[in-house]
Amino acid sequence: MAAHRYWRINITAVLPSATNVNLAEIQMASSVGGADLFGSGTALASSTQGGIYEPSAACDGNLTTFWSSAPADSLPQWWGYDFGAGNSVVVNEVRIYPLDYSSVLYAPTAFTLDYSDDASAWTAVQAFTTAGWSVDTWQSFDVTVAPAAVRFRGLLGF
Repeated sequence: MAAHRYWRINITAVLPSATNVNLAEIQMASSVGGADLFGSGTALASSTQGGIYEPSAACDGNLTTFWSSAPADSLPQWWGYDFGAGNSVVVNEVRIYPLDYSSVLYAPTAFTLDYSDDASAWTAVQAFTTAGWSVDTWQSFDVTVAPAAVRFRGLLGF
């Protein structure tokens, strides 16, 4: 996989009862189980519900804040990250922590991991689906395995 400046998860499905997408925390790593790559870049999103649940809340290290999209009836919705000029990275793992309590119902059930070098033209790397979400549980999506592999991890670690 080559390095790119922009990466996103492009959410194509949520549970039928979901009214929007909520994500408490997202991490991207260059290797499976590796360090989170987010730092001085900028979080981006296709939309924000009511302008209060900002994209940056999904990569602030705080599991009680979250990004919330506009209504899910306008799928796809996406959350992404601009690593900044001159800062291209390789992403081989995506980790997602859904919002606690009943809001796990608003986590994605299908998405693609996409990259771009200009934030305009996007290329899908791999598609992922989930069998569901659990409270207090990260899901890890391994880009290096085909078909997509998902690992569930407990609250305390990777």
